Amino acid sequence: RAGLEANLTMQQELGIDATTIPQTLARPLSCPRCHQPLLNLASLGVCQNCGYCHALEEARSAVITNQSIQFRLFSVRNFLYLWDRLVYLHEWLVLLFAGMTAAVFLSYWTALRFVAPDLDFGTLAGTAIVLHICDAIMCRLVAHNNGYPKGLWTVLGLVGGLWAVTILILLPRRDGATTAPARLP
Repeated sequence: RAGLEANLTMQQELGIDATTIPQTLARPLSCPRCHQPLLNLASLGVCQNCGYCHALEEARSAVITNQSIQFRLFSVRNFLYLWDRLVYLHEWLVLLFAGMTAAVFLSYWTALRFVAPDLDFGTLAGTAIVLHICDAIMCRLVAHNNGYPKGLWTVLGLVGGLWAVTILILLPRRDGATTAPARLP
């Protein structure tokens, strides 16, 4: 309010009449609150009397709806851009896994590469299946005790193995998680 009064005083000293300034956009000429003329410098629509700003009211009324967000996310332009990028997916996979056999990939995925790097593929596959089932059971128990969804973490433990167990153990306990009793009865 003090800034508007200083602006009004400066305009009076310079001999500027606010009503003679050309309007750049079609906006109301009078304030909807006090019905005084609006100062429309740079299309703001500011009232000198009460401090009303038409541009701020327009900005407050502009609401982004979920439907407009969905339209932007799932537009034809975005789909075509994604399709254009998917053409190069095979090149990224070649760069990422260049020279890596299935056995090497499976051994890193199950973390057995760090324990026994020279397993043949049959032994590696059987050990990986048993290991991932055990990891899924561990994920289910830890998720239950820490308040996380059991089903989701069981699947993540089955797919991710030791990596999922490590992440789950590092996650903090959620609020409302039941604590284990201190002593057995």
